[in-house]
Amino acid sequence: MKRILTHGISIALMAISVGAMGCASTMVDMARAMVPTAVITSQQESFSTSQVQQIEVLPVLDGRRVVQEKVDFAKTTKGLPKRINRSLGKKGYECLDADTSANLTSLTPGQIPFANVDQIRKIGSGRTRWVLVPVVENMAEVADVEYNELTLLLFDREAGKLAWEGSGSSPKDVSKCLSGVLKKFPVKKK
Repeated sequence: MKRILTHGISIALMAISVGAMGCASTMVDMARAMVPTAVITSQQESFSTSQVQQIEVLPVLDGRRVVQEKVDFAKTTKGLPKRINRSLGKKGYECLDADTSANLTSLTPGQIPFANVDQIRKIGSGRTRWVLVPVVENMAEVADVEYNELTLLLFDREAGKLAWEGSGSSPKDVSKCLSGVLKKFPVKKK
């Protein structure tokens, strides 16, 4: 009887240690998921930063798939265009603020990356060749399971093309997404 009990305890301890190892790997996976990520989604082969004289930065567009009433989009994203301007200024770009999301009324945020040449040429106020469109695609109320997602789209109005696209996600907030994507934005070459 003592031998069966000892064997049973050994099996129970093995099961607990295997369970703990599985739990530890799950915890590592969860920790990795908490780290903000950013990637360059696309970049035209012909895109050269030396071509860029000025960039018009449009206000942040609301491209959320699910709108949560408790999240104040305007308040949360209000300072993001100025952060974009500062960050791009440090990378050697001259940025202009846009007063409104000029000429984007016919496009939904989901359609912007797939806009045709004529639509791209109408984006922005027309003051610059280059227009940067920030789009928030997901905004979590709390940082638990939901991710915040943001995409920056740089359009060449003259060529009628999407020149550069970067996306980021973060469980913390949209600001962390923006930081990650701006780090991926290329430094201006002279």
